[in-house]
Amino acid sequence: MGNLKRQNRPFIKVKANKIEGTWLYDTGASVSCMSLEQFRRIPPEQRPIKQDAQVRLLSAAKTEIRVVGMYILTLNILGKTFSHPVHVCSPMNQGGIVGMDIIKKLGLTYLPIRKTFVFDTHIAVEPDKQHDAPTVFKKSAGVVASLATDRQIKIPPTVKKLLALTVPPPTLGSRQRGQQRSQIFFLHNFRCFGGGRR
Repeated sequence: MGNLKRQNRPFIKVKANKIEGTWLYDTGASVSCMSLEQFRRIPPEQRPIKQDAQVRLLSAAKTEIRVVGMYILTLNILGKTFSHPVHVCSPMNQGGIVGMDIIKKLGLTYLPIRKTFVFDTHIAVEPDKQHDAPTVFKKSAGVVASLATDRQIKIPPTVKKLLALTVPPPTLGSRQRGQQRSQIFFLHNFRCFGGGRR
């Protein structure tokens, strides 16, 4: 954990199943953890089902951390709510740790000079939610194809992005079987260009 003073380390407010605590923002932690003491503040009837831990956790001093269990908790960070697996550990020096699993999921970034947290606006916070995208293929007779994605990523201007699309069989014509994969290039000032097997 290091010997830095608490005021020099980035901490962030986290609500876990409506229980608020102060968690350490730690890019050196691969997974997010919660102290057993803070976990026990959650009423027993509101605690999720315990699951087996999927990883072996070590402290910065290379000593093994005892994992009580893993729980799917409803977390709220800076107004964004989502469900995520959290390892409950004992003992811990802080209420919880926001590890790289959550940092990547949210695009959560700490600005040390400003001592504040910001979100990467190119990353959606609800990757499990289906987002209806604007129709990209059109012709005079009507819509040729529309898209629905499981996540939203903003692509900055002048940037080329390669995406792989999987089209399930029910959406294909009678002469098309199996799955079709298309590559779509998004370019600045152009809606899209697509291609694939016919």
